[in-house]
Amino acid sequence: MNMGRPKLPRDKDGNIIREKESPVVLSAVPAEAVKEVIKENEYLVKLKILGTLYSASGSTVAEAVGNLKVKNGKGVGLLSVICVDKQKDKLLSRSLIFRLFGGSRLGREIALKQISQLFEGL
Repeated sequence: MNMGRPKLPRDKDGNIIREKESPVVLSAVPAEAVKEVIKENEYLVKLKILGTLYSASGSTVAEAVGNLKVKNGKGVGLLSVICVDKQKDKLLSRSLIFRLFGGSRLGREIALKQISQLFEGL
């Protein structure tokens, strides 16, 4: 009985056949698909990290982002902010996501300020 490595599928030339991986697509949440009722002067925030969607709301963008409860803050994230009839989407870097949901309070405050500047005028 041979307990070595398993045989990999090969083509007629002897090259290993590998399955192609499908690319990861980050999709924004359209404003029409929001089922929650958004009150006047309230911001609804949706964050998609590693395929998991988190949502929260607040009276300001910084407060709404601060209300997000993210368990795994590693990776690139898509942040959608919706206010009444306006929507704005931004792609957040890994370092900004880590600062925002890491253990440091100072890093969190810096990240919240940067995010509120990104969505200024919404």
